[in-house]
Amino acid sequence: MAWRLTLIGFAAALALAGCGGGDPIEAAPQVYVAGDSLNDVGVFGARFTVQSATPATPYKVWTEHVANAAGIASLCAAYNGVASFAPVASCTGYAVGGAQINPVSLQRTSGLVSGVTIGSDASPVSIVQQMKDMAKGRTFGSKDLVMVDGGGNDANALATSLLEGLTPGNPFAAQAIGAYSTILKDLLPAATVDAAVAGAGVDPTPLIQLG
Repeated sequence: MAWRLTLIGFAAALALAGCGGGDPIEAAPQVYVAGDSLNDVGVFGARFTVQSATPATPYKVWTEHVANAAGIASLCAAYNGVASFAPVASCTGYAVGGAQINPVSLQRTSGLVSGVTIGSDASPVSIVQQMKDMAKGRTFGSKDLVMVDGGGNDANALATSLLEGLTPGNPFAAQAIGAYSTILKDLLPAATVDAAVAGAGVDPTPLIQLG
């Protein structure tokens, strides 16, 4: 819980810092990156961008521009996303497209929850796990730069789970509501969430308002 709230606050601070002036940043001996698709430098072989995403002529994402400005020629992905997230030695780009601070184990088919696990707190789809992997066996220097973002996919998962849970005729509605309540219990008292879920069949308003 503390990790996740800290990450949310850190991501917000980074976003605000990015709105500042054009002062040059200090050179960094090493740059580390964690987060979601906004920070992903090629875990799946390409960038998440509407520009050129091909490995041969990639369009740099913002983390790469910052790394370049800090004196780092290039960043490489620390996981091989097409090989079960096998670690890649010496690489420091831990961000994974689609990652969440609090990953929900769901995979969607035609907009419905199919119940197939795609991520958990112990996988690189978890930004918390990315940071644990980043820190494993490593000592950070006082001038090293660490960039982290997250939260966008969590908000999307929260909204999607609620909509799927309230969709009439959805055979996975109960599972979707379960995912929705799991996310909320990271932030709210479990009893409050359980009470809203119990009454959702009669009046979903309290459940909606919790989100």
